Amino acid sequence: MIGEISKLFRDRFIAPAGNSAIENKLKDSEVRYRRLFETAQDAILILDGDSGKIIDANPFVKDLLAFTQEELVGKHLWEIGELSDIPASKLSYQELSESGYKRWDDLPLVTRDGRKISVEVVANAYQVDHVRIIQCNIRDMTVANLDTEALKTLNEDLKVAQRLTKIGNWKWIIATNKVTWSDELCRINGWDAKVTVPPFGEMERFYTPESWKQMNELVTKAFNTGEPYEVELTQIRTDGTGITTFSRGEPDHDANGKIVSLHGTVQDITERKKTEKRIEQYSEHLRILLDLHRKKNEAEKSILSFMIEACEVSLKSKFAFIGTMSPDESVMTIHSWSKGTMEQCGVMEQSIYYPVAELGLWGEVIRQRRPIIVNDYNASTEYKKGYPEGHVPIQRFLSIPVFTEGKIVALAAVANKVSEYEESDVNVLTSLLNEMWNLLDNKRASQALMESEQRYRTLFETAVEGILLVDSETTEFKYANQAICEMLGYTHEELIKLRVSDIHPKESLTEVLAEFMAHVRGEKNTSILDCIKKDGAVFSVEITTGKSKINGKDSIVGFFTDTTQRKKLQAQLMAQDRLVAIGQLVSGVAHEINNPLTSVIGFSQLLLDSDLPGNVKADLKIVNNEAKRTAKIVSNLLTFVRKQKEGKVLIDVNEPINRVLELRSSEQKVNNIQVITRFASNLSAVMGNTSQLQQVFFNIVINAEFFMIEAHKKGNLTITTERTGDFVRVSFSDDGPGISTENMSKLFTPFFTTKEVGKGTGLGLSICTGIITEHDGRIYAHSEPGNGATFIVELPIKNTLTSSEVKE
Repeated sequence: MIGEISKLFRDRFIAPAGNSAIENKLKDSEVRYRRLFETAQDAILILDGDSGKIIDANPFVKDLLAFTQEELVGKHLWEIGELSDIPASKLSYQELSESGYKRWDDLPLVTRDGRKISVEVVANAYQVDHVRIIQCNIRDMTVANLDTEALKTLNEDLKVAQRLTKIGNWKWIIATNKVTWSDELCRINGWDAKVTVPPFGEMERFYTPESWKQMNELVTKAFNTGEPYEVELTQIRTDGTGITTFSRGEPDHDANGKIVSLHGTVQDITERKKTEKRIEQYSEHLRILLDLHRKKNEAEKSILSFMIEACEVSLKSKFAFIGTMSPDESVMTIHSWSKGTMEQCGVMEQSIYYPVAELGLWGEVIRQRRPIIVNDYNASTEYKKGYPEGHVPIQRFLSIPVFTEGKIVALAAVANKVSEYEESDVNVLTSLLNEMWNLLDNKRASQALMESEQRYRTLFETAVEGILLVDSETTEFKYANQAICEMLGYTHEELIKLRVSDIHPKESLTEVLAEFMAHVRGEKNTSILDCIKKDGAVFSVEITTGKSKINGKDSIVGFFTDTTQRKKLQAQLMAQDRLVAIGQLVSGVAHEINNPLTSVIGFSQLLLDSDLPGNVKADLKIVNNEAKRTAKIVSNLLTFVRKQKEGKVLIDVNEPINRVLELRSSEQKVNNIQVITRFASNLSAVMGNTSQLQQVFFNIVINAEFFMIEAHKKGNLTITTERTGDFVRVSFSDDGPGISTENMSKLFTPFFTTKEVGKGTGLGLSICTGIITEHDGRIYAHSEPGNGATFIVELPIKNTLTSSEVKE
């Protein structure tokens, strides 16, 4: 089209003259115009003014509308669906033809390739060599419109961004002393955005004194040097709450370099600082936990000392302690104080036991069973009961309980943190203390397990009964104690290479294996079978079994008792029964003899007092003395069978006990027996026979010494006297091997003893029972195997003597 217009121009104005120079200029102009037409950033359509058909289109039409030149040329504008709205209608085109100019602003279009755009169309009609031409310039306004909308959106986005990041901006114009804040800065400071912001000189209300001083110094420096600043400050909102902010500021200069204003930003970093603080606290928390677990093999006191110092450091406190509770939660025991406490507190030497009922603030955590925070100790509070003279003053206090199965087992307290205690401090302290207590619990459990294993191993190794551990499937021996090795005549190494069939006579193996399988199935747990020793000797045993699992495999534990010894014991028991019968017989005979003896002694004494010949008196004297000697023998027999009556007086039981201890002191020293006496002072008197009670106490002490020496070559004997109601109680507690449940029922039976032959007759405690019964008292014992025994004698308190109790 440009070529056609140029041709028309040449034909009319240049060609007839034949001026080649003008023609050349026209060609150059045509080239330049064509370049402008083709490189224009607007889509340009050239229409025939009479027909309305498109006669040319520049390349940008394709970029903007997605049409090629070939697709457009020769068509009416309104025939192209995508472009039909540009002239709006054939009528609009007619208006354009008549007026020569028409403009469409912000016209929405959908391009051929489906893009939504907004265009501005400017149409101009003009004549070229009597040819009417219409030029339509189509400009993409999408970006321009977007810029306006984007500016609005950007402004809103900026507000949102400031709100989300908690960053507000400000500007201070020095000439007018006017300060402006963004909406977010108003929100940060709690200021109503509709109210005028005060000038800089009145900003002091929004800062702590220290921060306001710092802010003034930085602003002054910025004015003097032109340097920007960055600083963390503590600000005060209009509602009085404190916040931490990060402020930036820099000066603005005019064309002459003069500072005319300051602008900057303020970011509320309160939550970030709290988060950083929590992260720091939790990092410290993790470090402490790691260090704590590295100390798991150290002594409990070392762990407590480490933890109390760690709590003090972690919670940035000046003082701390850890206490444990008695099982009934009535008494708190302070086990560990922090170094800070011990250095500054003047009451550390006082009792470490504190009854909860007498505690003030310390006890409130136990009574309320929850953490207690006091951030102003000087304020009135129902918790406080004051503190003793010399105690370090308390400003802030935090205490937490430690629970195990619903019971408070310990508590920890920290005090005098610089800032207030918060819930995060409660969480940290609770976590640390719970972890410590779990560690101590596990440590105690492991220690108890080790001690239990050691106890059971000791019992296993030292048991009188032979013990074999047998694989239920293979019948192989897995373990054997010393007693079974001695019983069968094998070493341990030899015995564990054998199996069940190797220790029984071949002729009885069928019965033995059948019995063994019955034990495996749980149908039996006791059998009496013959065993064969290494040397071939056959003997009878009673085998009692129990099931067990060793390394995941079913096993049988067999307890072997040589019935040979049982038969001997049965024979001894029969002999003891006969002795009991003899004792009963002696008791009856003694009473029968006493009557005639009394007559013999009485009448012989009367005759001795009469006037008889000397030789007769001599014979009577012999009769009288022999009768008295016989009476003495009867008296001793009655003592043996507990039927005698002896004279009694009011006595302090501490005295015969002391005499017994004096008699035994040298023996006890030689045998490493430590005696602890806890005698009640001003003990009420009891009615008793001193020598008989001394005999009872002597017997009990001797027995305790014997069994402690037998058990571990030493011992501790604790003797306690006290009044309980209308009785005086004497307790003898030893740390010997204790008494089995089976033997407890036979303890005071005549002739019963657990001592070896020749070391006891079994009459001592029986005689003691008789003596105490004659004193209207009682004697008894309680014990747990492995935990010693306690013998208790209780005697009634009396203040007068009856005639039957007085011996002349």
